[in-house]
Amino acid sequence: MKKIFSILFALVLALSLSLIPAAPVMAATDVWVDDDAPSIWYDVTHFATIQEGIAAVDAGGTVFVYPGTYPEEVLVDKSVSIKALNKKEDATVVDAATTTYGRPFMVIAAYVTIDGFTIYAGHQSGWNTGIPIIIGAVFPGDERYLGDAHHVTVRNNFMKDSWTGVYVYKSSYNLIVNNKIVNPYWDAIQVYDGSTDSEILIGYDSQHNKIINNEIIGQRKGGIFVGAWNVDFPPSTVRTDNSGTKVHGNYIHDPGAEIWSGSIYGLGTAFSDGSKMFSGNKIGDGITPTWHYQASGYKFPGKSNH
Repeated sequence: MKKIFSILFALVLALSLSLIPAAPVMAATDVWVDDDAPSIWYDVTHFATIQEGIAAVDAGGTVFVYPGTYPEEVLVDKSVSIKALNKKEDATVVDAATTTYGRPFMVIAAYVTIDGFTIYAGHQSGWNTGIPIIIGAVFPGDERYLGDAHHVTVRNNFMKDSWTGVYVYKSSYNLIVNNKIVNPYWDAIQVYDGSTDSEILIGYDSQHNKIINNEIIGQRKGGIFVGAWNVDFPPSTVRTDNSGTKVHGNYIHDPGAEIWSGSIYGLGTAFSDGSKMFSGNKIGDGITPTWHYQASGYKFPGKSNH
């Protein structure tokens, strides 16, 4: 009888335990990254690389990055905020200058923030290399992620000694604000929609982008370019639509040595339709204020846009 009772008690206990819900797994809404912490510090929310942090954090979460140097090419493929805990120049560094492509941040997701880093990409001369932050389909001809990246915020970053600064390809509703771009070899900020008729006509024109209060120093070609470039001459009537884009309050000064057959310009556009995009920008000495080609509707009122 005792044996039967023991068996019955065990069955009842097992059934009771099975009805107790399992403890929920906590979502990794925040993770932390440090390149040189003690080994005991690393766990499911603490990592040595930014890429590991992005892989572990939930969409909508934040990757906090401690000061240090991170030699990475980071693919941002989910909606996250990536924030340096020390935003001073050369404090929290992402350095891809010695990598194959020099693309420290490649953003192919929507609702991403990159905030407070010093970024080096190098002067790689290959197509779309040496670019601190790429937003969009990664590069023309690679359309796998076309339309996926939008509402990206790039703020409070230092971008130094690279081919360019920020490159936006067929992406809209992005905010590029309060960055400092030093010694870019080419255009410091590009919002670009293609280089041939077919590329321009793919769709996903870059619209409603805000480029606000950035400082550009030492560029050797252009400051800020919005539009497309058509290599099918004579020029066609194909245009990209950059409506809603605002370029305001930027300071472009102290250019480097010219590398282009034209002149070093401050604000430029080509093969684009739009109006009232440029305002309140300050262009320093030694820089041609504006450059435009096959563009309509744009106004560039002088060295200090109003």
